[in-house]
Amino acid sequence: MFLIAFAVSGAIAILAVALLARWIKNPWIKGPLILVTAPVLLVSPMADELIGKYTYDRLCKQAEQVQLLGTIPVRAPFYTEQGAWRRSVSRPRLESTEVREIVNAYEDLITDNVVGPISVPAAMPVRKYEHRIISRRSGALLAYFEQYATHGGWISQMFETPTFVRAQCFPPAYGEQLDQIILPFRGPEGNKQ
Repeated sequence: MFLIAFAVSGAIAILAVALLARWIKNPWIKGPLILVTAPVLLVSPMADELIGKYTYDRLCKQAEQVQLLGTIPVRAPFYTEQGAWRRSVSRPRLESTEVREIVNAYEDLITDNVVGPISVPAAMPVRKYEHRIISRRSGALLAYFEQYATHGGWISQMFETPTFVRAQCFPPAYGEQLDQIILPFRGPEGNKQ
């Protein structure tokens, strides 16, 4: 689909350059003007995403950071007796009752307050989401991180995904991996292992 949009914008650019070439009679001006105008017209529909990519890449680099401010050491139902994380995708599938037990225990301990979307000034539309993971029991902030999302530039917004940037960026330790960091295993003596 992107190739179709690129082809259409290329055809429009060629048509505009051809009309410009007919209009200008001086050959000393016509050649250089065509050499400058053609690439500019070809790239201009995607310029917002090409320029916005630099801002978005900087924001994505910033989003890799998780501010870890606290943990809640736990055992069951999150971990086995040996200390293996039970929600791991590499472990055998859990029964629905076990999943509900883990989800309920998680929701009793932690809440993820998300603020957003917040519009970020950039060449293309970018949305920011601020995640604050808070202990329900103490109200303490356990972790903070940012997530960014975009549909891309003007042309990309007509399609499902952006052309030159990824649709979302968030920390590498996200979801289940972040849960394991915030909820470390508490060994038999209550020590973190």
